[in-house]
Amino acid sequence: MKLEKIAQVDENELKKFLAQIDFELPKDYLSFITENNGVRVENGYFYVEDLSEFILMDLFLGVSQPKRNLMNLNEEFEDEIPKNSLLIARDPGGGFILQIHDGENDGIYYYDHQYFFDQSSDEENTYFIAQTFSEFLHLLETTQLN
Repeated sequence: MKLEKIAQVDENELKKFLAQIDFELPKDYLSFITENNGVRVENGYFYVEDLSEFILMDLFLGVSQPKRNLMNLNEEFEDEIPKNSLLIARDPGGGFILQIHDGENDGIYYYDHQYFFDQSSDEENTYFIAQTFSEFLHLLETTQLN
């Protein structure tokens, strides 16, 4: 897997973003977003057990990228995603990586909002990937296609 930073983080944009969300970000993800303002991912895969599928990553969203902006995307989907959660990345097919912060469901999930996979429906389109952002990055680094 290769990560390519898109741009430097603008401190004012980062502060504005953090003020707009209603919850505290996990330290591992906050560190990542502070160091990176969007990241293209090359040859990074993760496995979603409930889908029995390997998913190719495309990019992590940034705080001040016009077309890849964390706030814009999350405002667009705020009625569809759980409270205290954040869409943080996407795959090339339009699926998203969702980070949930609500206690018992904390973790990183695959959000198939377009119902690309046969298993997805109005009742179920969010699938667990990892407990933490750090675990998710580790999966991207180590997952090999069979």
